[in-house]
Amino acid sequence: MLRASVLAVYFHARSLILVLMIAQQNPFAYNIDALNAKVYDDPTRVSGERSSYFGFSVALYTSAEESLLLVGAPRANSSELPFVIEPGTVFKCPMNGVCREWMIDKTGNGLHPRERLINQIKDNAWIGATIAVENKTEPRVVITSKNDIGIYNFGMGQIGFSLHMNSLRYDVNVMLGAPGVYNWKGDAILTNALINEPFSRTIIPSPAREQQIHSYNYLGYAVTAGTYFKERDVWYASSAPKSANMYGKVLVFAFPPKTNQRMFIKTILYGQQYGEYFGAALTSCDVNNDRRHELIIGAPQWSRDMDEGLVYIFTGRRNVLYL
Repeated sequence: MLRASVLAVYFHARSLILVLMIAQQNPFAYNIDALNAKVYDDPTRVSGERSSYFGFSVALYTSAEESLLLVGAPRANSSELPFVIEPGTVFKCPMNGVCREWMIDKTGNGLHPRERLINQIKDNAWIGATIAVENKTEPRVVITSKNDIGIYNFGMGQIGFSLHMNSLRYDVNVMLGAPGVYNWKGDAILTNALINEPFSRTIIPSPAREQQIHSYNYLGYAVTAGTYFKERDVWYASSAPKSANMYGKVLVFAFPPKTNQRMFIKTILYGQQYGEYFGAALTSCDVNNDRRHELIIGAPQWSRDMDEGLVYIFTGRRNVLYL
């Protein structure tokens, strides 16, 4: 009995020494070159001013001619809009160059130059908060909404809070999350265009008719799409992290054929811990190489001891998603 106790202490001490030895070393990841990293700084940074949130969102764009890092700075002032307060902007950063502002829209506050019935207010617009890249198409801009800010159901819609883009053979689909519509029930919106053509078709499901979502659920907080059940059979996913009594849930669905109709819900996935913010982030990729996507769901406030966070991976089999 004494011998067993001594052995246990001995192995425990060896483990402790091993941990301390590892802690003294500089950690390196096998797939990240930290020694030769390219660091981009905010080119508009002025000492004493508050941060522009440069790097709040990032995406890589590659083409035959160039590769760019697109960097969002949603609290930045724009060099081309001196009379607009912190509209936000996007920077184009070449791999071997400096970041320069990408002027997406040069119109400021006031009446829109072409749509005279629209009075633009771009102060604190948070342009650049969300960026998505689809390398198979030409760059284009989605104008998110023409709703009157005086209309309660849409005035605080926050459309574009989340974004997912996927291209099919002949067209490209952009799904936008709008967690603030209808008293923060939230919604997901789909806009569509042929390859290299302007966006021409938009579908807005009716949150008022959706019985699975209630006020302050934040549907559209994160969005994604994937072929979860069959190859080339695309389904959309949108999270509502404050639903289900704060357990959170993710809806897997198809958009209706027309605006103001109910979405077709394939399945609903629920969080497993109160307050874990299930669905704070969503993405889709083929993890197990079966030619179908897995649905990956982030829950950053999941906790066993100290809010470690958790990532759920759901795999589709026979029209059902399994954890």
